[in-house]
Amino acid sequence: MIRAETDSNKQLRSLVERIEKLFEEIDAIKGDVKDVYAEAKFHNFDKTALGQVISIRRRQKKDPAKFEERDALVQSYLDRLEQVDEPSSRAHPHVHAPARAREEAKPAPAPLRIVEPVTTPAPASKPFDIGEIPAAFDRRGSAA
Repeated sequence: MIRAETDSNKQLRSLVERIEKLFEEIDAIKGDVKDVYAEAKFHNFDKTALGQVISIRRRQKKDPAKFEERDALVQSYLDRLEQVDEPSSRAHPHVHAPARAREEAKPAPAPLRIVEPVTTPAPASKPFDIGEIPAAFDRRGSAA
């Protein structure tokens, strides 16, 4: 009976050590991934968009049929929401404009207003010579 407990303890220790080693490898890989994202940022790629691309490609590779089904369902939901949001589409719910036409139909942003700067008149004071420092300033050049 003592031998069985010893073998069990050895097996437990072995499993724990293997799992710990795998987690160490995962941490090292996460560091490598972080470095690649930093490199992408250096080359002016958006980290969030890049992460989304990676996520989409991983899901697509994992189960292509499930990915296509989910993508079609998401597109269906988006199309249905557009029908609800656009009053003209209620008359003909089966007619859809191509995605490019929908993007072009978005309203233009409001033009920027030009605001004139506020100017204040300079206080009346006697002009001073360039070589003379006004008494209102100390030696560092800041106002007293």
